[in-house]
Amino acid sequence: MPELDVKVRRRYGRTRVYVSTAEPEPRAIGWYDPVTGTHQLDDPALSADFWSAATAESERLRASGKIAKIVPPDVPSPLRRAHPVGTALARLVGVRTDARSYAGGSRGERKVGRALDKYAARDGWHVLHGVQVGDGGTDIDHVVVGPFGVVTVNTKRTSAAVRVGDHAIWVGGHEVPYLVKSRAEARRAYKRLLSAGCDIPVRPALVFVGQQDFQRGRAGHPGDAQTDVAVLPGPGALRDWINRLPIVLDAGDMATVYAVARRGDTWLT
Repeated sequence: MPELDVKVRRRYGRTRVYVSTAEPEPRAIGWYDPVTGTHQLDDPALSADFWSAATAESERLRASGKIAKIVPPDVPSPLRRAHPVGTALARLVGVRTDARSYAGGSRGERKVGRALDKYAARDGWHVLHGVQVGDGGTDIDHVVVGPFGVVTVNTKRTSAAVRVGDHAIWVGGHEVPYLVKSRAEARRAYKRLLSAGCDIPVRPALVFVGQQDFQRGRAGHPGDAQTDVAVLPGPGALRDWINRLPIVLDAGDMATVYAVARRGDTWLT
């Protein structure tokens, strides 16, 4: 286990536990708000060490009376899938969790997230997972930063057939509002990054996994064309689409955008 540095900071009425590696090479690992359950994990490889340190510090804060309770990690994260640290923390604070209630809906996020981490390591991208936006509990499954700018990824898992029309999507024969949500996520991300000083294009992608069939057709109804949203049949297709995007950032600008995107206050304030 690496030597860790744990700090508690209180800003904008929030209490956060920040965990980083210690000297001589300090590096942020992530932060956790034990009062709301929100968190950001910047280094998934150190997930177990992060949660061990964050949990211990959170319990110390509760025992000292500095916080009244501890809320288990919020669901827009890898802990959504009954992660052992998440369930252990839930037991610690006396909150009942039902792992099965999270497992189905987030399985697709896991698959796409693992693929994105692999692609990012290979292609030099940066990926953030489960990005909470604002205080209303809204989150973006994945945010990808690279030479192409920023891509927001909305992941949907289904065993039914998927049909993509000019202006609508049907899953199992039923029209679904996924295009609207994907557009809204990209607009929200653009506005947040712009407010933080990064005027950068943000493109939305909608990725399906587990479907029986994936077809593109001409049927649809009047409205905004879905050509502004990349609707894709899996993480491999997502990578192919991203690699066809025009380059808009050099290495320095990409690092700057990622530094801004990984800050919690970019998304929560």
